[in-house]
This record gives sequence, C-alpha cells and structure tokens, in this order.
Amino acid sequence: MKCLAQCPATACYNNGTCVTCKQNFTGSKCDSCVDGRYGANCSLQCSDGCEGSICQSSGGSCNCKRDKCAVCVEGRYGENNCEQTCFSGCNGKTCNSNGTCTCKPYYTGSTCDSCVNGKYGENCSLQCSGGCEWNTCNLSDGSCICSGQHCEHCITGRYGDDCSKICRRGCLENNCSFTDGKCDCKDFHTGDRCDVCVDGRYGDNCLNRCEFC
Repeated sequence: MKCLAQCPATACYNNGTCVTCKQNFTGSKCDSCVDGRYGANCSLQCSDGCEGSICQSSGGSCNCKRDKCAVCVEGRYGENNCEQTCFSGCNGKTCNSNGTCTCKPYYTGSTCDSCVNGKYGENCSLQCSGGCEWNTCNLSDGSCICSGQHCEHCITGRYGDDCSKICRRGCLENNCSFTDGKCDCKDFHTGDRCDVCVDGRYGDNCLNRCEFC
C-alpha cells in the first residue's frame, strides 16, 4: 500500500498508517495538524488568542480566550473567533479586530472595500470611462450612468449608452464604436460587429479551419 503524502519518505505500515509524521502533522495517518498549527501544510500559526492554542485546520478560526481573540492570524478579524476575512484592499492583508485597516492605493472606506472615485476592477487598477457621471462606475465591470446623452468615452472593449455592452471578441484591438458596437475585424472575422467567422473558419477566435465543408 502506498504511504500517505504526510508520511516521511516510505515510513508507513501495511495499513497505510505512518510510523512517524512530518513536522507539524499528527494522527495515525498524519492527516491532522498539531495543536497551534493550521493550513494546507500545517505551516501557519494559530492566533495567540485561541483557547488552548487550537484552531480550525482549514482557515485558522477558533474559540477565543476570555471571549475575545487578542491577536487574529494575518488576514483575519472578528471579536469572537477571528472568523471574518480582511478585505483585499487592506494593506498587507492585515486589519484591526473590527476589520478597519490602512488601504492600498486606489482603495477607500474604513475597511478598504471600495475603489476611489474613477477606479474599478481587480485591485481598483482600471480607469472608469471619461463619460461616467460623478466619475464613478460599477466596481466589477466599469459600467456607469453617463453624463450627457451618450458616454463620450467608454473604456476599451465597451459600448452603449451606459458603457455596459461588450465589444465582440472579433473586434480589432478589442475596440468598437461606443454608439453601436461596430468595429474593424481581426483576421478570420467578419460582420458589422465582427461576430461571425469568414467562410472556411470556425471555433474560438475563428482559428479552426473547416476540413470537409
């Protein structure tokens, strides 16, 4: 029988149990973390505030001493058992016991859960369209309420009255008319919006060639 991954080298019995465990593992099959450790490789330290220095092996949450964890593991907070995760906008992925933190660039809010005006997307690194009213847009996709009848400048890859429509994948340089989505086509694409493959081509990006059409 093959030894479990947690058993050092080939040190196991015929029933699969380990003779000895790797560092920070315990149990007959070495499938648990020793007290005070958690994580995929049992390499992370439980919070100092955990009762008995014991925490959940998957996320590090625990029952706290004196009803309050004095120190949560990095990236966690919560006054009862460190069960909540700091927001991604927190600098260094660390926060206070109530979730407040110092923000990374382009993030704002007491818990750094929002982008500053004019920014959106992963890491709040993308710029809202110049036509967005109040210079604000949807945090996930950049769509917005426009100033004027149309958004004068949609972000690349978007079009429509509120920049909510996506240019077709066949558009050259992922760019299209902000009013109707028409565009110049990449190779092997055709149509006003470049959403059709030319004759003899099919598949993603129209890269596949028909053999017996």
